Amino acid sequence: MAIEYDKKIPKGTFGKGVANCFLAKVYELQEKTNLAAKQWNFCTEFGKPETFNEYKAILRINPEVGKKIDSKGIFNPF
Repeated sequence: MAIEYDKKIPKGTFGKGVANCFLAKVYELQEKTNLAAKQWNFCTEFGKPETFNEYKAILRINPEVGKKIDSKGIFNPF
């Protein structure tokens, strides 16, 4: 449901794409590598954490992707 809701959020909005990051990790744990890779790509392309805690969680589950996502709004909201 979170992914469907996320599709309605305009690109560049804080919080966009974060659900894809967490779904990717779920797919990894289920050993569904193709589905996980697709979600990691969405996470990288659209991910824009709304809070520092969201950003830290993404870094914890996939540091490489966490380094690539747009976190500028957390550190410089203006």
